[in-house]
Amino acid sequence: MSIRQKDEKVQPHAPDSKLKQTLIDIFAEFSTGTASQLDLSRKFQEKKLRDYKDRLITFSPQTMNNLLNNPYYAGMLRHEDGHLIRGKHEAVIDYSLFLKCQEILNRKSNNSRGTRNYDNPEFPLKSFVKCGECGDPLTAQFPNSQNSGKYPHYFCFNSKCGQFRKTYRRADLENDFARYLPKIKPTDEFV
Repeated sequence: MSIRQKDEKVQPHAPDSKLKQTLIDIFAEFSTGTASQLDLSRKFQEKKLRDYKDRLITFSPQTMNNLLNNPYYAGMLRHEDGHLIRGKHEAVIDYSLFLKCQEILNRKSNNSRGTRNYDNPEFPLKSFVKCGECGDPLTAQFPNSQNSGKYPHYFCFNSKCGQFRKTYRRADLENDFARYLPKIKPTDEFV
C-alpha cells in the first residue's frame, strides 16, 4: 500500500537495475524448453546475486516458479476479476516471451519438434477418465520410487481442485472401468 500526501502522484515502479538482465536471462533460457525450473534455480543460486538492498537472493525452485508465473515482469497486472491488464510500470520482458514460458509451464509446449503421445498405451484411460470433483481429465505417471518397482497411478492435475494430486492406482482404476463397461449401452440414436 502506498502512503501519499494530498495531490501527490504515485510513480510506477522501475525495475531493479541490478536484476533486470537476470530476469531477462531466466525467461529467455526457460523459453527454449531445454532448462527446467530446477536447472535455472541451481544455475542462478551459484551466482550469489544480490538485490537493490544488498540482500542475497535465494533462487529456490519455488522462487523460479513464482518469477515465471508473474505477469508483472511482462508489464501486466492481474485485475481482481482475474484478467490481465496493461500496467503503467516498465516491462522487463516482452509479453510474447512471457506467454511462451506459460505454454511450457502449462505443458502445452516444450518447444520440442516431436509430437506428444496422447494415446499412451501405458495409460489407456487418460483421455476418458475425469476428476469427480472438477471434471478435468485425469493425468497419469510412473512416480519415482525408492523401491525398485513401478507404481503407476492416475491423478487430478488441477491445482484449484480439492482432489489435486490425489492418486488412484492404475490397476484399481482400470479394473473399476472394466467392470463399469458392461453396465453401459449406447442408445440406438447414438449408434
